[in-house]
Amino acid sequence: ISREAQGISERVEELAGRGGLRIVGELPRSQMPAFWNSVSVAVVPSLYEPFGLVALEAMACGVPVVATRVGGLPEIVEDRESGLLVPPNDPPALAEAVAGLLTNTDLLRRLQIGARHRAEKFSRDQRAKQFLALLAARLQAKQ
Repeated sequence: ISREAQGISERVEELAGRGGLRIVGELPRSQMPAFWNSVSVAVVPSLYEPFGLVALEAMACGVPVVATRVGGLPEIVEDRESGLLVPPNDPPALAEAVAGLLTNTDLLRRLQIGARHRAEKFSRDQRAKQFLALLAARLQAKQ
């Protein structure tokens, strides 16, 4: 393990020991709703993210997301509507966004509502309606 990784690991353990961070490890799918309902913010600091399922799961539970602006995350997380987007590989920007959200209760509440609302657009029913509308439009265009 590198010195940098060791330093990060020690800092994580320190924060966890003071109650500022909770390390949960892997959870079974059945426990995910309870987990998401126990946190204030989801942090997705990906450098590569094709879709953003973790962000969407959090948002479905009304948890706003602080995520990097990569891959599919900007499609899922609407900046300042359902979460906050930051540049990738920019730890200070990520930390500032998380801290800002945790200390601004008005913004946090607004994004909680926005997160749940945004996640509904990705429900099975909504996706089926969107697909059928697209299919109908394409069939109409061919006639």
